[in-house]
Amino acid sequence: MYRKKVEEKILQLFSILSVILQKSNFGMGLHFEKPHSSLNSFVNAYIIYDQREPALSQNILPLATQFLWIILEGELMIKSRKKGNLSVPPMTMLGFFTQPFQTWQTFPTKVVAVNFKPYGCHKLFGLHMLQYQDDFFDFTHLDTSDSLFNSLLGINSTIEIKNILDEWLLPYLNKSTVDISLIQNIVDTINERHGNIALVEVLNTFYITERTLERLFNKAVGVNPKLYLRLQRFNYVLSQLENEKQTLHQILFDAGYFDQSHFIKDFLRFTNCNPSIFKKLDFNDISRQTLAGILKAST
Repeated sequence: MYRKKVEEKILQLFSILSVILQKSNFGMGLHFEKPHSSLNSFVNAYIIYDQREPALSQNILPLATQFLWIILEGELMIKSRKKGNLSVPPMTMLGFFTQPFQTWQTFPTKVVAVNFKPYGCHKLFGLHMLQYQDDFFDFTHLDTSDSLFNSLLGINSTIEIKNILDEWLLPYLNKSTVDISLIQNIVDTINERHGNIALVEVLNTFYITERTLERLFNKAVGVNPKLYLRLQRFNYVLSQLENEKQTLHQILFDAGYFDQSHFIKDFLRFTNCNPSIFKKLDFNDISRQTLAGILKAST
């Protein structure tokens, strides 16, 4: 009886998330471009977001990646656990978020975003990412930020935007002396397994101690390895919501949710509220294009 109730609750949660993914924002243009081949190991995608009409605020779920937002038109506000409600600077780096956060915006709004792989910011900019967990910081201090911002103003071609971002990031890659080979191999292995790998297996595979692993994750990714594993499992389930070839139970099993109640626990952890409240919140009108596109680009 208990098992049946748990399964029914998981199906309910799955239905809620599917509805959220299927909603779309009117008047929104969303485009994804792949970076230069030399940057593929550190950048998932470039995202061009163009919202011409008013829309509800959005509740952004943790996506186990990092972003650089370049706000070319309009104004974005964000609710940060560390800083409260603040207007986002024109160039803003978002660290590794472990909980959902809200954004509001004026209209029209145009934002160009760089979606980094978990270790990409550390490699390209030499940042110690733990200090930016669940936080964002002003990126306009970079010497090249003004030239990048000005180069992007008035550009509508997504190919031109891609080329400008490539030209901006490649010199950082060429100058970088940060060795991320070990953490890159570890993270890529975890991602290939959709987070369905025991911590002890990671330690044994790469012949390192748990302390070393945690130090590597804190520095390069900005979150401890146990939480990263949980986020990858949860993100994998989100990315498979429209996969009609697999049953819910198969998806959960593939992600490592052998005890189905753990998925419910992660749902509460990464949405920050219980299912009945989550379903009613107006700001959960999350674009199907946005969430599905980012998850696809991250895999």
